Amino acid sequence: MKIPPVCLMITAAAATLSIHPSRSVFFYYETVTLSCAVPGSFSSWTVKRNTSTNSSVSCETWGQLNGSSCTIKGVYPSDSGVYWCESDRGECSNTINIRVAKNNIPVTTPDPDPDPTPPIALPKLLSTILLFILYTCILILAVYTYRKWTQARAEAKRKWPDHL
Repeated sequence: MKIPPVCLMITAAAATLSIHPSRSVFFYYETVTLSCAVPGSFSSWTVKRNTSTNSSVSCETWGQLNGSSCTIKGVYPSDSGVYWCESDRGECSNTINIRVAKNNIPVTTPDPDPDPTPPIALPKLLSTILLFILYTCILILAVYTYRKWTQARAEAKRKWPDHL
């Protein structure tokens, strides 16, 4: 589903296409409104679409035209496609892809968490680090003491083999 070549050759996109509700996936029978926002334009703009069955079709044939807006009351999967605004002079706006789901299972996308909380609080992190250092020191001291004890025992065995 591509925009016709005439539209791609025009570089000035004077209009902006918006959609209400503001999303790209819809379900059967929902109402969708597409609007062309055209600041200071003297040409008329209309919403057009490319679907799997038709290309570059104006709103009058598939929706209800109201000025520079077009409303689809009761969308179907056949309404899935690319939508854009086009002026009578051939200028084009941005495009919006719309998909109409064939079943009413909600499509969810994870929302990015703008301010993720750290996995561990700073005081708890610091106390964990300090405990790790303390336990490491205790372990080193225990190993050092054990080595000294075994060395002293080996020395005692050499000096007094009969007593140990």
